[in-house]
Amino acid sequence: NAQALPLPRLDAFRADSGASGGQYATDYTAIAGFNGWQFSFYTTNNAPTTLTFGFDAGTNGYFSYPLTLQVTQSQVWITLRVPGSYAVEWTGGGPSEFNNALKTVQAIELQLSDANIGGQRYFLDGVGVVVPEPGAIALMAVGVIVFIIRRWMCPRDCMQS
Repeated sequence: NAQALPLPRLDAFRADSGASGGQYATDYTAIAGFNGWQFSFYTTNNAPTTLTFGFDAGTNGYFSYPLTLQVTQSQVWITLRVPGSYAVEWTGGGPSEFNNALKTVQAIELQLSDANIGGQRYFLDGVGVVVPEPGAIALMAVGVIVFIIRRWMCPRDCMQS
């Protein structure tokens, strides 16, 4: 009695110019302080076999970023972040191609595969961009100012004590 190997089930969540008023198909370099994307992900039974975030930039290419290792639990909402600056994990091109592609994003998507046996459901919520909080920027500026003042008021040898 031969058993068939389970083939991975493939699926994707995709947001293009027709989704949510087209807010995901945009020039991300024009968003002040853009740091990436963030969303919540939920799985009912098992973590997906693969989970990848991607964006389609039309003639400027397609870039994808692996998220599989960030999903370690099921039956709990997990907040996932995808960097909006080039990193070696991005596939689809180098830093300059990536930066050009961010200007012409036509769709973002979350692709997943599941090779687990049994029924499985995935949920996605709260998709949005990550920008620094104004309070965080102000706090960082205060820290830099304090450092500069301390450096100015204290000679180099007193900083080492």
